Amino acid sequence: MIDDRRVVGEAKDGCEAVDLAATLQPDVVLLDVGMPGINGMETALLIRQVAPNAKIVFLTVTGDRDFIEHAFQVGALGYVLKTDCGRELGAAIEAAIHNSHFVSSGAVQDLRSQSQSPVAGLGLRESDSGQPSSGVLRGLLSRVLSDTSR
Repeated sequence: MIDDRRVVGEAKDGCEAVDLAATLQPDVVLLDVGMPGINGMETALLIRQVAPNAKIVFLTVTGDRDFIEHAFQVGALGYVLKTDCGRELGAAIEAAIHNSHFVSSGAVQDLRSQSQSPVAGLGLRESDSGQPSSGVLRGLLSRVLSDTSR
């Protein structure tokens, strides 16, 4: 599915990622939550300003609920654990390109293990700006969790 895609840039830290995104205007940007310099969440916010059409997918080691929620709040469309990368990164990129949300299976499993009701208190809505509001995960994760329980 992603055979016709190519890497157009690689950054060593958040500042360089923002500069490259501004210059290259990529279709998709892969970010890590724990980047050197400015963190991935702040980097995502800055990239959204300089490359507003770029789709952001986080590729990271943490399946912590707060990180996942924050990733979607800053405008990410995908969240993939590095342990799921080989199996699911292509699907996450394709989903992002088509403006669909994607949460990797490992992240969903982590969310399930963090509470009895991993989506309680969260809601999927868009703000007037078209960005997900603070309650981004209820509908998204409800859908993801129900799809993976079949």
